[in-house]
Amino acid sequence: MDEQQFISEINSIPWEQPAGNDDYRNVLLVFADWLEERGDPRSELIRLREGLLNDPTPEQRQVWEPRMQELIHNGVQPVQATWENSIGMKFCWCPPGKFTMGSPTMEERRFYNEDQVDVTLTQGYWLGKYHVTQGEWKKIIGSHPWDGEGDLDEIQEMYNLMVGDNHPLSIVNWDDAVACCKKLTEHELSTDWGQDGWAYCLPTEAQWENGCRAGTKTAYCFGNDASMLPEYAWYNFARGEWYAHEVGQKRGNAWGLHDMHGNVYEWCQDWYAVELLGGSDPMGATTGSLRVCRGGRWSGGVQGCRSANRSWESPDHADGELGFRAALVPTGK
Repeated sequence: MDEQQFISEINSIPWEQPAGNDDYRNVLLVFADWLEERGDPRSELIRLREGLLNDPTPEQRQVWEPRMQELIHNGVQPVQATWENSIGMKFCWCPPGKFTMGSPTMEERRFYNEDQVDVTLTQGYWLGKYHVTQGEWKKIIGSHPWDGEGDLDEIQEMYNLMVGDNHPLSIVNWDDAVACCKKLTEHELSTDWGQDGWAYCLPTEAQWENGCRAGTKTAYCFGNDASMLPEYAWYNFARGEWYAHEVGQKRGNAWGLHDMHGNVYEWCQDWYAVELLGGSDPMGATTGSLRVCRGGRWSGGVQGCRSANRSWESPDHADGELGFRAALVPTGK
């Protein structure tokens, strides 16, 4: 087999076996052997990443995780199943498995609503490589959220909005984001690109954090050193630039996902559950009134960019710092 044949097989397995990981993992490891024979550093990255997903001992994780992060930081590209749909949206495969959501009590800058919980994801899923962009939204919906709302210059000034096809879509509320995913599913199923038994949706916050972590347990996908964050995220007004930037300009994580730590924060499926905090929230939030948002944002600080950080908004809220990332999930039909 040549490299393209390996990649084609890697890309095809998730569609056939979304609830399984053995065949996918085995093909990746065979490909790692093939790459090692050719002196390709991606071989080590594959083995480290798969090892971290296979219940390593604490001693193994202590060695493997920083080495995987070092390889990614040095520009070694992850080998991961990828999918591009009919309108050019790119997705990366997130395999089924277990992970710990939330932050340990000793994590620096930890927030009060991040208690750890063990999560089992029984099905794998595709997660958008980038935020949904303005260009993609217009292809799906036919117009921008702000069309017809007044003078564009005034809207841009009000929301610090940069307009461009590759900029993140923002000024979108939760219901409209859900409606966009539904319309995209209908569109795809009407073409040869659609996959029966799969649908686009907002990710759950467990799916979102699992994708953000990409097998890591550190504060960020690249480790715990916040001084490295500028290489991975747009945040803290990016040296005076008060707006969201084009997607994909910063480094990605070990699963090929970009802008998970910053740029715009992202709607998730879930209601914000106060019960998880023991029945009260010191910020006054109530269950059933707010939807979860994840990821950092261009105006926020390093605390909000951590993998475990949880935020929330009313479903009817929309602003220039809030967008979404689409997921493609098996429906069981």
